[in-house]
Amino acid sequence: MPKVKTERRNRIHHEVQRQGILFNKDFGQHILKNPLVITSMLEKAAIRSTDVVLEIGPGTGNMTVRILERCKKVIACEIDTRLAAELQKRVQGTPMQYKLQILIGDFLKTELPFFDLCIANIPYQISSPLIFKLLLHRPLFRCAVLMFQREFAQRLVAKPGDKLYCRLSVNTQLLARVDMLMKVGKNNFKPPPKVESSVVRLEPKNPPPPVNFKEWDGLTRLAFLRKNKTLAAAFKINAVLEMLEKNYKLHLSLRNESIGENFNMQEKVVNILEKLNMANTRARSMDLDDFMLITSMLEKAAIRSTDVVLEIGPGTGNMTVRILERCKKVIACEIDTRLAAELQKRVQGTPMQYKLQILIGDFLKTELPFFDLCIANIPYQISSPLIFKLLLHRPLFRCAVLMFQREFAQRLVAKPGDKLYCRLSVNTQLLARVDMLMKVGKNNFKPPPKVESSVVRLEPKNPPPPVNFKEWDGLTRLAFLRKNKTLAAAFKINAVLEMLEKNYKLHLSLRNESIGENFNMQEKVVNILEKLNMANTRARSMDLDDFMRLLLAFNSEGIHFN
Repeated sequence: MPKVKTERRNRIHHEVQRQGILFNKDFGQHILKNPLVITSMLEKAAIRSTDVVLEIGPGTGNMTVRILERCKKVIACEIDTRLAAELQKRVQGTPMQYKLQILIGDFLKTELPFFDLCIANIPYQISSPLIFKLLLHRPLFRCAVLMFQREFAQRLVAKPGDKLYCRLSVNTQLLARVDMLMKVGKNNFKPPPKVESSVVRLEPKNPPPPVNFKEWDGLTRLAFLRKNKTLAAAFKINAVLEMLEKNYKLHLSLRNESIGENFNMQEKVVNILEKLNMANTRARSMDLDDFMLITSMLEKAAIRSTDVVLEIGPGTGNMTVRILERCKKVIACEIDTRLAAELQKRVQGTPMQYKLQILIGDFLKTELPFFDLCIANIPYQISSPLIFKLLLHRPLFRCAVLMFQREFAQRLVAKPGDKLYCRLSVNTQLLARVDMLMKVGKNNFKPPPKVESSVVRLEPKNPPPPVNFKEWDGLTRLAFLRKNKTLAAAFKINAVLEMLEKNYKLHLSLRNESIGENFNMQEKVVNILEKLNMANTRARSMDLDDFMRLLLAFNSEGIHFN
């Protein structure tokens, strides 16, 4: 007789079945039974002993028990009261029971507490709303390691031009970095699902992108209605135009403005797309930067109807006209008289002409009037002096949204230790909060420049830091002469010591004091650095607080950099 194979049984699942608990497919209950897959997921999550971990759909607790061994606390959200009771029973009488909190109910309707990580084999039918509930949760968590249906996971990581690239791809990649970790076969579950699975890691972007997600989602929803059609075709659909016109009228009514008699929403939409050279672009080939560009620099500036806006280098007025629609007044500074005349001609005979003031001349030599905002695609060769002319202008403005060469923008936001961290980074961050908003490709300009660009938002610190900026700039100039050298080496250069000694003598003469016979500037400088434990420090690793301490120490000893 043939040998009868004994049926392999899992003790926990056998116990569940013995009690008459059957897995409910309506809740997507497919229990992950392979311990190797569970171990791999936990390793990818890099759990710390101080972490609070959120698990969605713990089932019988195979993964929950393994997580409890590694972390401080597990918050398990389970919709099925039978499985919640089984999980509670599984840890009862062990030290783990005090580390487990069970939330019973629908995850999508549950108010989430704080957590560091999310690890879950989730019900596949709620994958999409679950992702955005997690990514829009505040405060931000560190990362999530989640099991999804294979095709859904492939959509999450799809790139522009891929067959599976869709609205889900764009929206998820806006909010998080997404990585595919591993594939998981059907036989690793009980009961086996009908589809293959994959594990994905989501790491929320911190800080989050400075964009209204509801606005962004509305835009991508329309763009991907027919992702193979051009944007011009997608936005010509009657239902879309009616919705946009309704929103536009509501927007105007909130600002106590009326719509023009000959207003045509289709023309307005087509004009915007043509200005961005996107009328013939298809959603399937657009990346995050393209969608961000459509939402426009103007949204970032949050223009109010009472604002006076400064624009530097308006050119032919593509952006100027859009700003004039939203604000009280635009002050446009243009060095080229031909372009200034073209801009004046463009608004002549319209209500906008009374809201536009044109200053003709070099911006760096122009005395600036009062303004609330600055919005500009600036000439890249004057980027550095332009920034400090703006940030040292009084009274302070609210914010500036500026287009820079990509590398220059990266220097503005660089942190200590970064390759591009430099004197520009320190000086700008002393005076303002700096945020990178979006990248802009060469093909968005006419003629295209030789370099890539980025948009940056500057928000001046109010009140300004209590420091003499010329003194500060003098110190950082010397410190970053050779940013990879120690401060002791940077301040031993003869030219530096001569300049410091000259300033020191001038400082003493103003106080009617004389310099000592055996005075040695190098010794004085080295003593100050050693007192601060900064002799071997390098400028590339110093933050604002370090430079502030150094400046105060030098000034208190009568050494000035102005």
